[in-house]
Amino acid sequence: RDNNPAGGAVVWDEVGFHVAENSGPFFVTKPNLNPDDVEVGQEIEVKWDVSRTDLEPINCQGVDIFLSTDNGFTFEHKVLGNTANDGAEIIRIPNAITTTARIKVKAANNVFFDIGNEAFEIKTPSEPTYIYTLNNNVFDLCLPATAAVAIDSEAFLGYTDDINFSVISGLPEGGSVIFDAETISPDGSTNLNFDFDTTTPTGEYEVVIQSISGTDTLLSSVFFTMLSTSFDDLAPVFPATGSAGVAESVDFNWTKAVNAERYIFELSQSPAFGSTNIVYEGSLNDTFYTPSFLLEKNALYYWRVSPANKCLIGDASPIQVFGTVALSCQSLVADDLPKNISQGPPVTITSAISTFDEGQISAVSIKKLKGSHERLGDLTFTLISPQGTRAVMVSNRCGSSSNFSCGFDDSSPAEISCPFSTTYFPEEPLAIFAGEPLQGDWIIEVEDDDAGNGGQLTEFELELCSSASLNAPILVNNETLEVPLEGRNSIDINLLYTTDENNSDSELIYTLVSNTVNGELSMNGNVMIVGDQFTQVDINNQNIKYTHTVSSENVDQFTFTVIDGEGGFIDITP
Repeated sequence: RDNNPAGGAVVWDEVGFHVAENSGPFFVTKPNLNPDDVEVGQEIEVKWDVSRTDLEPINCQGVDIFLSTDNGFTFEHKVLGNTANDGAEIIRIPNAITTTARIKVKAANNVFFDIGNEAFEIKTPSEPTYIYTLNNNVFDLCLPATAAVAIDSEAFLGYTDDINFSVISGLPEGGSVIFDAETISPDGSTNLNFDFDTTTPTGEYEVVIQSISGTDTLLSSVFFTMLSTSFDDLAPVFPATGSAGVAESVDFNWTKAVNAERYIFELSQSPAFGSTNIVYEGSLNDTFYTPSFLLEKNALYYWRVSPANKCLIGDASPIQVFGTVALSCQSLVADDLPKNISQGPPVTITSAISTFDEGQISAVSIKKLKGSHERLGDLTFTLISPQGTRAVMVSNRCGSSSNFSCGFDDSSPAEISCPFSTTYFPEEPLAIFAGEPLQGDWIIEVEDDDAGNGGQLTEFELELCSSASLNAPILVNNETLEVPLEGRNSIDINLLYTTDENNSDSELIYTLVSNTVNGELSMNGNVMIVGDQFTQVDINNQNIKYTHTVSSENVDQFTFTVIDGEGGFIDITP
């Protein structure tokens, strides 16, 4: 309830938290039972039983101390923030006269707290003094940042000595501080202004303020939690840009950024990324990512990573481009199915795929095995090459599961699980067939080793790959285009020319990776954006034009990749 005497309502929310068995109870010990009365401005000691809450797994290093003037219904005075969770602290009683004061000590970054059991009285001072308050002494900042602390002082019983303020310790690198007025009257006020630039390191800081008035010296603290938004230490590592022959199953990794709390990883088949081109996008806590799927063969991929923390998402890393393993592959489907698996005695059935192509095997994968059986645990699936080499895909798994639709590939990151529903790494690797002839009958053998249960094999699809001999495109011309101020010129074959002995000009495809900044590229009159493509033929026909759009002379550029459609490519080039 909201404790409103004029009305009420009940709301609820679910809160999840962990409890540590060997910690607690955390409780206030002073002022607690029969507490002494105090005066405004008086310094008193607050004590509490830490009870192992400062140790793992709770690891509470700081607490906040609050004062209530209404017997604990509300705690409107935050007397001290984020002080060490060491069991004792000296506080100065604010100007809060009451007969029902109570102290609360609460974990600064956790949910637990305790309140003194009995109330005490706060009286007016009995001799001349002063007291000042800080309107805020705990800051959580994203750098660069500024912070202001208002200091208000109040004199009692005719106290007249001026108060001089200074910062004596704790100011971090990159921080500066200015008082509106360093000296004020005991009834005066001032502001303490902090400024932290981008060189301030991430961390927690306690800045100590000293006040001197007459013979009294008081210390107060302002606590800062700083989080930098500098991510200069982030860099892609693997696959490095320009890498060729990258496996279909690849581990992406990048350097750790000290100030990053997470990373946004993007994998795409276009440098434009975006929803229509993205292959994977996700927020990760680690500095690596392994896809749960296989990349395409003979394909070009682009990837980048952006650092992030609670303050902001940083700029993405430079785009990295890589080509996957280049293979000449053919997918073949069995034409002798379906075949029944009888319920009688143990039985073995086979399905064959024939190929007359010559060459040597580089990779084999089963794209699909589909069918049903009353008890999959009775079955063993084995692939047999034309040379008679055997590799067990899966044997006696999944108990009574009935249907299956799956594949097997050495590049798959998935281990065999039940039911059979995706592409798995086989029990015996398919790499055993590498180097064998393509030509002949490739057989899937299904052995049912127990009687009484039947089923059917309905589909068998096989992919056979041999190494492709690549001739990557060669960039012959990449010259500077001269353009009049605010004028336009065409990019022709003398300025940009790529050749490939296996491919025609129409098969050589350029992709725009980054665009110009002082003008615009167009093709056939249409302005181009990142991810747009054009061919060498477009350049030969002068379909690509650059228009200078600013009023001053300068240098401009765009970057591109080139693919030949067979797995060969040219890395990102300006």
